[in-house]
Formats: sequence, structure tokens, C-alpha cells
Amino acid sequence: MADAFDGIKVPQSECDVRSRLDVFVTLNKYSPSTVILTAGVSNPGLIESARYENEIETNLLGAFNVAQVCIRNHVETMIRQTALETLLRN
Repeated sequence: MADAFDGIKVPQSECDVRSRLDVFVTLNKYSPSTVILTAGVSNPGLIESARYENEIETNLLGAFNVAQVCIRNHVETMIRQTALETLLRN
């Protein structure tokens, strides 16, 4: 199914969603009309006292950063894809 999607897959090395500047630069580079956000830490069992900040920054702050930049750049559609199947298994 991923092959049917005609779009650009941006790796984390190019755009870390925890950085609003990275998101801004990337959206300006590609000027998409639709953004599908799939970045995230998807194993809630990994949330430990020493690691919870990374999960919060990636899942919550990252989604917020992308949404804010999408609004400012007049992106028509933003889709936030979560790893529901991982959550259902735990």
C-alpha cells in the first residue's frame, strides 16, 4: 500500500519533529498540500522515568510542531497516523 502513495518520505535525519525549525524548513522545501505525520514512539511499555521526556517530545510536541507549521504554511490537510496496532497488543 505504501507504494501506491505518491509523495515524499522525509527521514528523521532531515526533519526531527521535535524541532519546529526542522519542520518549518522541511515544509518550505517541499510545499506539500497534505502532510501525513507518522513520527512517534509507539511502544508505551518503553515509557520509563528516564525515557519519558523523549516520548512526550516526539509524540506530543512533535505533533504540535507539525500542526502549527501546517497552519502557518496553509497546508490543506494534516493526518496524524498513530501505531494503533502496537497499542492494542500491549
